[in-house]
Amino acid sequence: MNERRDQIRRWLWYTEASLLLGCLAIYGIDYWRGDGDGIIEQFRLNPVELLFWGQVFLLPLLGMTSRRESWVNGSLLLLTTILLLLVLERALRYLPGTHHSGNRLENQSGGALFSRYDTVYFKNYLPQRHFLTHVQEAGFEATIENRINSRGIRGPEIGPKPAGTKRSLLLGDSFLQADEVAFEQTIGQQLERMWGDSQRVIQHGNPSWSPLLELNWLLRQGPSLALDRVVVFLHYNDFFPGRWVGDEGYTPFARFDEAGNPRGFVFDPDVSAQKRSAYGRFVESWQQWAIWQRYYAWQKRRGLLQRIPRTAGDHLLRMPPEAFDQAQSVSSFDQQLQEAKLWGLLATSRDTAIWDADTRQRLALSERYLARMADWLAARDIDFYLVLIPFPWQLAAATSPQKAYYGWEGIRLPRGGLADHLRHFAQLRDLPFLELYPTFAAAPKPADDPLYFPQDGHWTERGHRLAAETLYPFLSIPPPTPPQDE
Repeated sequence: MNERRDQIRRWLWYTEASLLLGCLAIYGIDYWRGDGDGIIEQFRLNPVELLFWGQVFLLPLLGMTSRRESWVNGSLLLLTTILLLLVLERALRYLPGTHHSGNRLENQSGGALFSRYDTVYFKNYLPQRHFLTHVQEAGFEATIENRINSRGIRGPEIGPKPAGTKRSLLLGDSFLQADEVAFEQTIGQQLERMWGDSQRVIQHGNPSWSPLLELNWLLRQGPSLALDRVVVFLHYNDFFPGRWVGDEGYTPFARFDEAGNPRGFVFDPDVSAQKRSAYGRFVESWQQWAIWQRYYAWQKRRGLLQRIPRTAGDHLLRMPPEAFDQAQSVSSFDQQLQEAKLWGLLATSRDTAIWDADTRQRLALSERYLARMADWLAARDIDFYLVLIPFPWQLAAATSPQKAYYGWEGIRLPRGGLADHLRHFAQLRDLPFLELYPTFAAAPKPADDPLYFPQDGHWTERGHRLAAETLYPFLSIPPPTPPQDE
């Protein structure tokens, strides 16, 4: 019996040594290549993850083959605990309430999906990529194919504009990215079908893009697209506080030419040189575990409720500007991104008469970029339209996973002052402006066919269809002609 156990133990040690050498070889080759994505990306083999999971099962088995009874009992206890945690993880995945988008990206091509720190676009799709978005929402699951063309735009290659047609560009953030909805059902493709052969639509967006990044992309890509019209979709998070979000967060990294146009972005050398390392991928994979997400959501919710009690909602919406500034000064926006989002949403939902100075400053910064965009388009005789996307919290008081995360299940935010502020800006510039809130607020909201994904927070196929139906008559009205200088 002991000989048999010793033989098994030797084979386990051989397995351990082989695993260690194999993982070192994979890591060494990728390190030598210098990209961190070679074998790891091509064959889905992460050496750090392989080594970790090897120890999870090999070490308890080695302990169970020991001649020491205490080691055997301890290893049995450890293995039982691991198995129970795996069962709990699987069970949690089927229970509602874990706060995350519910979507999982699966790369179908080599390299990274996004260039996180891009000195040209700040962040944008890399060209010629192919990935799948696995949407996992309560009561709805789908796998959506995303193909990125040579320009870094989702969809087919863009050729010369057909004679006798007009070409429109829809530009925005993740609502226009729409990677969780089939390409044929996105707002741009639905509009194209409504117009028939008379117009063609290019749709491009990226997560958390805002006017500065949209202006930068348009200046670089717009001249070669033969555009007749540009429609920029604005969302509330364009004007939120914090680093790495909104124009306030992106501007410190931007460099401008003498005309005031962005010419690129500069990052700290240590940040811009970061690679998607094996260890970084391992940490990212742990962040997808339901056990971790439940714990993380609980900790964040507890901290948020301590600083922003759920009973303070209406009070915060009405308090004077100075008091509002003082209330949000307890937050650290650099470290608490979710808290910055909540404060930004509250700030833009308040009446413009009581807006605080920081909110006005953020809007003035974005309006500067929008005005620059308007001037550039007007000089090229390209029509310019602005559209404001409503925040889902404005549309219904029903509880959603996002609201539950913040502990604000019963809060329904008002239409707020952002729409009025942007409408006034558009009137001063003679720009057509459309607020989607009235149409979305009046639309029926059946539980089995929502306008927004409950967890993801973006438009469903029905949301894209309603937006296209609302946009179609708006875009059919010719924009006002700017006054000519005498």
